[in-house]
Amino acid sequence: GILDITCKIILFTCCCAYNISRAVVCILKNDYANSYKAHTANHQFKKMKNIFICLVVAIMASCTSISKLSNSPIQNQEVIKPNDTMLLGRNSLSQLYKQPYARWFITNYNNYTIDSLTISKITPLLQNKTIEIFLGTWCGDTKREVPKVIKILQAAQVDTSNIHLIFVDHGETNRKQSPQHEEQFKFIHNVATFIVYENNKEIGRIVETPLESFEKDLAIILTGLPYTPKYKALYYWNKNVRNKKKNLSQEVIDNYAKVLKPLVKHSGELNSYGYVLMAAKNYTEAINIFKINCAMYPNVANAFDSLGEAYFNLNDKENAILMYNKVLQLEPNNANAKEMLNKLH
Repeated sequence: GILDITCKIILFTCCCAYNISRAVVCILKNDYANSYKAHTANHQFKKMKNIFICLVVAIMASCTSISKLSNSPIQNQEVIKPNDTMLLGRNSLSQLYKQPYARWFITNYNNYTIDSLTISKITPLLQNKTIEIFLGTWCGDTKREVPKVIKILQAAQVDTSNIHLIFVDHGETNRKQSPQHEEQFKFIHNVATFIVYENNKEIGRIVETPLESFEKDLAIILTGLPYTPKYKALYYWNKNVRNKKKNLSQEVIDNYAKVLKPLVKHSGELNSYGYVLMAAKNYTEAINIFKINCAMYPNVANAFDSLGEAYFNLNDKENAILMYNKVLQLEPNNANAKEMLNKLH
């Protein structure tokens, strides 16, 4: 942990100070042979210290993207709207066995055939682990994938108390958010997201769908092997970009666009995340994301439309007008761009 790292840094500092003091004492005694040995040892410690500090920086950087398990109480909250009944917040698994959710949950649960061989291997590895699932009863991926994972976890004898279900909304102002905001600082951009915890700290996650199968992807995570979930561009952005909440220059935007373009499949990946950021009122980062998307997809009108919307929400009329005019250059009959320009003029 951080305390252990701190102790090691102190230890290295003390060792270096000790060797420097030895060198000084030896020089004062005209013991140049021992002075040279002490100086050499100190030089080696300096090299080791620099290497260690680099490792610490890397570890601390990676720790910033590791989430901790939420301990919010079960709410069992259901919101009933015309054509939009959904669960929100932390709910018990039993809620999915009730209508209208049972219609898709039980069907997809029963239709899934588990990989018994892999489950037998991961069963002991899942002991003392907690699985936190961010999902939406309105979401097609949730309806298809969550029943599979629940069936796997039950086959692996994971206690129901170690399966935390956090249901999120999909409204414009609360996109991918829970009423209790368990999603904060957890980088929830697509659902369902399945996060595996050990000792209340994340050890890995599967986003939406597995790379191979849920059983085999879980085996990789549980054995500590490297695992990068879907949406590699967003994964890179979250782990490696430290100035994401500051206004990035166009040069930096273009550089990130070159890095991220090979990692995305289409313009919707970053575009969707931009709207998650706007719902959370992280407007600066949202604009950075939309700008990168525009740089990667300069001929996609919707990319510029989204950036225009972000500027509009910030009351930056000048830039909003520029973006909506760009939309019309690409799609002269775009009704939304025309409507927004009428509002802005």
